[in-house]
Amino acid sequence: MKARLSAYAWYALLLAAALAYAGCQTVDPPPAQNLLYLQLDDSLKRYDLVQVDVFDRDKPDKFLTTLWNNRLLAPASDIPAYDINALGTNRFIIRVMGIKANQIALQTRIFYAPPPDRPSVLHDSVGPLVPQNWLKSLTPSVGAMTPDFEKDSLNYQVKMPEKMDSLNFILVTAYQGASIDFNGSPAISGQATKFVKIGNTPETIIAHVTDTSTGTPSTREYRIVVFPTLPQGVSLLSLVPSTGRLGTEFTPQQTFYNLYMDPDKDTVSFLATASQGTTLVTIDGLAVFQGQQSQVITVAKGTTDTIPITVHRGSDVGYYQVTLDHTQGSHH
Repeated sequence: MKARLSAYAWYALLLAAALAYAGCQTVDPPPAQNLLYLQLDDSLKRYDLVQVDVFDRDKPDKFLTTLWNNRLLAPASDIPAYDINALGTNRFIIRVMGIKANQIALQTRIFYAPPPDRPSVLHDSVGPLVPQNWLKSLTPSVGAMTPDFEKDSLNYQVKMPEKMDSLNFILVTAYQGASIDFNGSPAISGQATKFVKIGNTPETIIAHVTDTSTGTPSTREYRIVVFPTLPQGVSLLSLVPSTGRLGTEFTPQQTFYNLYMDPDKDTVSFLATASQGTTLVTIDGLAVFQGQQSQVITVAKGTTDTIPITVHRGSDVGYYQVTLDHTQGSHH
């Protein structure tokens, strides 16, 4: 806004120049009015939130008031004229912060004092923005999901209830500006995704969370394997590995497992016992006869491998999955 020229116009112009350099600008009327006018510059519109606080210049840790705490609208926003008398001092610091992706992206301090002092501007060092490309929650509409959701865990399994053949999810992003691609289609944070049809085989769902707040797109991928309910009577009665330890004790109803390999072993085979009436069991694509050990599977140290197991009875097929984990020893 325009300056009101007076005997103090030189001071107003100095302060205006300092604040323009800091990303905002001000015009100070004659001191008799004791009013502070502050206009936020359009360049601050790139931040999710702009906060303007006032601190005592002689006691920099002493907070006095907040002049602005909101997004910057277009055109640039004038902060309502503020009566300096309410501060109890005419020496103060105006701190302007720009918040982006829940992080401080800009921090500038303007030191204010009456003549003959001159206003000065200090730019505080602010580290680079960190991408906020993670979910805060992931919830299936039906079924039991394991493990429990944690933002840095990227792989999940969902066991469908009996007689259910479709489900959807609610995904909530940590940063509201992040976008979601769910199985190839856009999704909205906090709202239900499209339904996914689950057939007779496990279905892998991929969700991508992308954040562009740093200026460069950054994407995190979540993978969800959904397992259908086993047909009645099509199941394994037992599954025993030759080495390592299953993460949970085997039960016919649970169809996915982690097998933690022994540190000094890089091969494993399985002895699978199927329910009555089963005509065929395959492990990693190869048929296994009842009561016989499966083929030997090699897993390099420091890696994981996923092994599918199928159980057939006529046209009905049941599926199990074992993830061989050779990254952290036997997890005693």
